[in-house]
Order: sequence, then C-alpha cells, then structure tokens
Amino acid sequence: MAYCYDGKTYETIKEMAEEYGIDRQRIYSFRRRG
Repeated sequence: MAYCYDGKTYETIKEMAEEYGIDRQRIYSFRRRG
C-alpha cells in the first residue's frame, strides 16, 4: 500500500515519517496523554 501526502507518494509509512521527521512513538504517546 502506498501513502500519499502533500502531493507526494511514499511506499511505506516509514518513508513518509522520515521525510517529515515524524516520530510515530512520540506522536502516539502525545495523543495517548490527550
């Protein structure tokens, strides 16, 4: 499955995360705290 974001296509969510400097664990923790 490919991911599209901001007009770009990424093969994996990891690629997208690396492109935008996203730390998925940090986001998860942040959202979990609410």
